[in-house]
Amino acid sequence: MAMVLEDAPRTLHFLEAVALRRAMLAEPHIAPLVAYVADLRVRDPDWEFQEFDPLDGGCGAYILFLLEKPGPMTSPTDKKQGSGFISRNNDDPTAENLFNFMVTAGVERKRTVLWNVIPG
Repeated sequence: MAMVLEDAPRTLHFLEAVALRRAMLAEPHIAPLVAYVADLRVRDPDWEFQEFDPLDGGCGAYILFLLEKPGPMTSPTDKKQGSGFISRNNDDPTAENLFNFMVTAGVERKRTVLWNVIPG
């Protein structure tokens, strides 16, 4: 069964969906942020830094949603295997609530980008 890139709550539960997001990290709107995360990883190799979600607006976003810290379902190395992305599509209640809030508020996804005050 082929996985389609669906924008719905908890879709990053599926490994195929995570792989599709990873394949999108070279896209121009997100590539500078991917480079930023790579630089953070070099500077602080003992910390874990998640990727920005390429379904968001990346460098073209008008709104930055600055959250507190990554939840456990963002970590690809934790006991519960997470996505490796800061995303409203992660498989957890906080991400699902954020996804639903954005839809209810009518906030277009490409106008936003998510990150954390405590990135790793």
